Amino acid sequence: MILLIEPDKTTRKNLCDLLNRERIIGVGTIAETLEIVCKFQRNLDIIIANIHIFAEILGRGTLLKLCEKLHINVPPTLVLYKKGEEEVRTAFHKKFKKYALIEYNEADQDFPEYYIDVVRTLYPGVVVDIDKAKEAWAKKEKRDDFDARGWLQEEGLLNADEGEKKEDYKKMYFDLKKKYDELTERLKKMTDLFEDS
Repeated sequence: MILLIEPDKTTRKNLCDLLNRERIIGVGTIAETLEIVCKFQRNLDIIIANIHIFAEILGRGTLLKLCEKLHINVPPTLVLYKKGEEEVRTAFHKKFKKYALIEYNEADQDFPEYYIDVVRTLYPGVVVDIDKAKEAWAKKEKRDDFDARGWLQEEGLLNADEGEKKEDYKKMYFDLKKKYDELTERLKKMTDLFEDS
């Protein structure tokens, strides 16, 4: 099992897609990280972490203390930094030398193989389909431009003219208010009826 610590949901999705045959738990905060470590303890094979969050976790010493209390070792960890964060990377490496560091680069088409190789070094049992990983990586940019309405129309789940109609929120409000007033009036009559009997 892989624990992926990354606050950015798009980056987290991209990284998960590269290891799509593995069980991955993605989290975005320190609290969630510690909760997952407590919950899955000995089942975590590797941690893949954003450099900023992981530096904070290590700086506080919470992960190490938690693992000591649980009588487990800190799982092998791969730390990711982005382009432009070289100074952060250098400072992190000086302070925490034992962790593997790689640059997460969305523009690099060779990133999937490099990433998977480093993961495999730290977690030899990783199950991965390199071809599907490369395919997912190539498609990742298209995800941002995904047209949900167009897809729903193509699949026959939404009529083409349905998307063109502008909703009249004022009319909807007054229709709902009318139904609410009618319901309130009925409830009042029923309450009065029961009180009389």
